[in-house]
Amino acid sequence: MGKLTKAGFAASKKSLGLKGKLTRKQVQRVFKHAIKKLGRSRSKSKRTKTTTRKKSNPKRRITNLARRKKRRSGKSITRTAFKFIRIGALAAPGLIRASSQTEPSKMLQAGFGCYGGFNLDGNFDWGLLTKTWSPYLATCLATYGIPKLVGIIRKL
Repeated sequence: MGKLTKAGFAASKKSLGLKGKLTRKQVQRVFKHAIKKLGRSRSKSKRTKTTTRKKSNPKRRITNLARRKKRRSGKSITRTAFKFIRIGALAAPGLIRASSQTEPSKMLQAGFGCYGGFNLDGNFDWGLLTKTWSPYLATCLATYGIPKLVGIIRKL
């Protein structure tokens, strides 16, 4: 394998269709291209006939490369915290109601029954239904609605 020379670098730059001053990303592309060319075999007997392709616009290639390299940030701590707050608001009323019972069968009946609005007697109760779901609905309103409103107000 040979050395990368100034002429080899210039030839790679020209074959990529780049002119003038190069950005850091463009320099990296030219070096990659030049190194690939150095690694290829130079004997004509081993070469196969290649089909010619239409060269795309070099500016467009650069923007596609830059777009592909775009890094995304990790998960938001706020979103994770809001998720756990909503889960807690949903589970808390059932757990509180279930922990007030002593028998395991009544614990399950009380814990899951309150989400449907049913007492231990099996009677439907609107008050129990609202006590169970109102913390979750209020939390959802706070964790989804308020940030949305702040975003809308900020855009004004």
